[in-house]
Amino acid sequence: MKKHLQILYYFLLIFALSINIQAQNLVPNSSFEEYNNCPTSEDQVEFASGWSKYSTSITTPDYYCSCDVSGFYNVPNNGQGYQIAHNNCNAYMGIETFSKPLINYREYIGIQLNKPLTKGKKYYASFYAVMSDSYLGNKYYNMPSNKLGIRLSTNSYNEVNPCPVDNFAHIYTSIIINDSINWNKISGNFIADSAYNFLIIGNFFDDAHTDTMHFNCSSCLNYMSYYYIDDIYLGLDSSFSNINCYQSINESTTNINVFPNPVSDYLTIFSNNIFVSEIKLFTVLGELVYSNEFENLNNIQINLSSFPSGYYLINIKDRENQIITKKIFKL
Repeated sequence: MKKHLQILYYFLLIFALSINIQAQNLVPNSSFEEYNNCPTSEDQVEFASGWSKYSTSITTPDYYCSCDVSGFYNVPNNGQGYQIAHNNCNAYMGIETFSKPLINYREYIGIQLNKPLTKGKKYYASFYAVMSDSYLGNKYYNMPSNKLGIRLSTNSYNEVNPCPVDNFAHIYTSIIINDSINWNKISGNFIADSAYNFLIIGNFFDDAHTDTMHFNCSSCLNYMSYYYIDDIYLGLDSSFSNINCYQSINESTTNINVFPNPVSDYLTIFSNNIFVSEIKLFTVLGELVYSNEFENLNNIQINLSSFPSGYYLINIKDRENQIITKKIFKL
């Protein structure tokens, strides 16, 4: 009987591990919640941990996060409009996918995957997009377009060597997205023909192969298609749903502990090898509610007993000016 129970235990363990592997998201920081700095200007994609600009130097893809106190790159209210993050999280990206009169102007963002794809294996990729509702004076008017998608690559790109506009993507939407309220899911399957280890998001089709929906705007000098991007997935599970804003964060790599979480009174920040120089606490709407500097301590306690219940973002800066971000819940 004992032997049978052991066999059953190992079977259930293997089954549980197989489910975990199937549901694994190969895209790190897939909802842009983990960041090194709060955005303060355009063209700061690299502030979201792991992400970079993969388009030419004249392009300016944007990072939006609720920690921005200026308001222009905040979530949900920012300079391009008002948009709640997918799953009510705290961050997303913004990219331009079409521009007139500029020819083949494209903004790309990209990241290295957790591990390369296996050649010959079938994968499922998805992300969410919504059109911004901005109208900036008489200069720009948002123009809906299609062909927004995901492309995989065996190498990264940058401003000097940008991702090409050559009418190929692994998944993309043929439908023009003109919804500026609801997040639209773009998804599809593909067979990996290489050991891809980089993922790029944008419109990889040239102007001649991109359809747009024109508005009657006689005062507009330029037209552009601008979309917010959130919750990217790449893996084997087509039913994957990222309901946890911080699902992609590997907190074990930060070498710093924040506990207890949830917390009712005293929050402890402790590390054996990281010395803290500054701590800031933000609400999920980006309001700074606590700030203090320290003389390179590695064991700090903060009294949160008087703080209202809810989620907070804590920024922990070390003596090398690196910022670690964690999410806590105040009881």
